[in-house]
Amino acid sequence: MKKYFSLLLLCVSFNCGAFAQNNLTNKEDSILKKIANANNVNTTCDAYLSIAKLYTAQNPVKETEYINKVIFTADQSRDRAIITDYCIKIVDQWNSFPTPERRALALSAIEKGLKIGKEAQLNKNVAILLVRKAVTYRNEGNITEALKFNDEASSYAALSKSDSIIIFCEVSHANTLMQKDENLTAFKKYMHALNLAEILKDDKLQSLIQKRIGDFYVKVGQNEKAKDYYQKSLNTSFRLKDSTQELSIYQSLISLYLSEKDFASAREYLNILKQKEKVSSFYKQYTLSAESSIISQEDLKKLPAFIRQNKELLQDYEKYGMQYELYRLKGVIFTVDKIYDSAYYYLQLSKT
Repeated sequence: MKKYFSLLLLCVSFNCGAFAQNNLTNKEDSILKKIANANNVNTTCDAYLSIAKLYTAQNPVKETEYINKVIFTADQSRDRAIITDYCIKIVDQWNSFPTPERRALALSAIEKGLKIGKEAQLNKNVAILLVRKAVTYRNEGNITEALKFNDEASSYAALSKSDSIIIFCEVSHANTLMQKDENLTAFKKYMHALNLAEILKDDKLQSLIQKRIGDFYVKVGQNEKAKDYYQKSLNTSFRLKDSTQELSIYQSLISLYLSEKDFASAREYLNILKQKEKVSSFYKQYTLSAESSIISQEDLKKLPAFIRQNKELLQDYEKYGMQYELYRLKGVIFTVDKIYDSAYYYLQLSKT
């Protein structure tokens, strides 16, 4: 029975992938029809990019095809601001599903944008691209290079005279320092960014930074302060009706309570997600993911039964390109089923 379920798990992900492919083709055709008469470079590039996003982790050939269409269309404009804008967006697309090959493509787009941006003195876009470069190196574990590009980004942010860009660079710099365990220096940068955001009265930025400060307090073991900042961020997100930020905070709170083995509080926030799910299907995949995490810690043996009852969890991981989480989940289930070779294989993939 265990082997049957493990095979079923693989079949479900295969079948839902075929269904998703047909769905994507229909969406692609719909978007192409809408831009048939577009006479605006940005409209056309945004449409091509939206199609590329549909194919992320689903069909790399189609994704690359539409990214190349974005590049060609932006280059044809000969507008260096537009070209660097789309270099940034293309970098984000490659980094949305990170692999060594995609990181290389992201770095190539960064270098192109930096060359053009520096020549045209587009300091804002140069600062953003340098932050993207720092993040790319940070994700590879090369903190020394990441900090070098964070420093350079801060210089261009100052030249841009844009407080929002200065904040953006400060937060990125702090994130890198956190990874180097220079926590106090990181904290000072977070607080500086928060003060600037408060002066700007930018609630969205404040919420994002408060969340990061919460993450800082989790790392240094001050969980109560972390909860306080998460709540501040959550309150602002409620006011802004920022569903994406709300989800990020709920996930952090659930993770925090799980680390404390406080399953009741973790389930309390899970139940909030379930209530929101009744209003918007946007929350569905995150609700299932959160519940699988709780079950994994409460009683791992119950996880296969949960997956059997909620096969859409695997389908959503496929649909939204959450490949590493899918691998992790398969690894856990194979572990429960005592099929250790397969468990090891998928758990290793999840760390790629």
